[in-house]
Amino acid sequence: MLGSLVFYFWRNNYMKQHYMKLKSILLSGIFILSAFSHLDAQTAVNSENFDGVVNPAMPTNWISTDVAGTTWRTDSTNSSVGYPSATGVNNMLIRNTDPSGTYVLTSPSISASGFKNISVTWATRVSTNFTSSGSTTPIFEYSLNGGSTWTALAYVENPANSVWAPENGGSDIPLPASADGALNLKFRWTINIVNNPNGTYRMDDFAVHGNLVNTVNDYVVLNKMNIYPNPSTGIMTFNLENSKGLNQITITDITGKVVANMNQVECPFQWNGDTLYPGFYLATIVNERGVRYAMKFEIQ
Repeated sequence: MLGSLVFYFWRNNYMKQHYMKLKSILLSGIFILSAFSHLDAQTAVNSENFDGVVNPAMPTNWISTDVAGTTWRTDSTNSSVGYPSATGVNNMLIRNTDPSGTYVLTSPSISASGFKNISVTWATRVSTNFTSSGSTTPIFEYSLNGGSTWTALAYVENPANSVWAPENGGSDIPLPASADGALNLKFRWTINIVNNPNGTYRMDDFAVHGNLVNTVNDYVVLNKMNIYPNPSTGIMTFNLENSKGLNQITITDITGKVVANMNQVECPFQWNGDTLYPGFYLATIVNERGVRYAMKFEIQ
């Protein structure tokens, strides 16, 4: 009788342990397959809503040419409204009351490593009298080499009606395939101002989008990548075996949404994920040779 009870409890405990291991393996597999299935969805590579500064200051590494002491600047009047991604608060501004001249606004360098089908979007409010004095709406250009050379990109400008709306009729403005995986993208807007008492041009919610490269063969889920501690309550370290250069680390949730993106970092790299909700996430590291590694981790 005693032997039967011992066997009974041993068998139940054995089955429970193996059930939990099997469950963990299945959940890991489902998570990774789910994450890969979302890689074709467009995600934000970079975005700027101009709200992180006190106007008229510009965000870090955004620059403007200076015409008689006047530049593009942030402003909090006529805040963006009326479209789904409108963030309000600050927007980027140029006025007809500024001195006549050419004003060039240039973005920081943006890495699209690991992304393809790059596109951009932003919203504007062009006042009804902005172009009546002869001022022009922007020429929009991109650079693949950090600003050494520039190429104009066509898009449909919003009408001068003092209404906020996304540019290009609400559709993202696509870049050519040569922008796929570019490490040093920049963008610029060039406006010619003819001094006049009335009229403003405002822009907000600039974003660069792309598809994560989704060739499964590009991903190596091996022990060459490590995340510790895992699970974690916040601070964790990402490591890649034999890493000798700069890497890109992308964190996505189970829906495929990018929740963090770290560019040009050396491994091992310590990161604080305490702003993430508890649950499972996928970390992808692209090394200096473009080889991609992926690993699941858990935030508790």
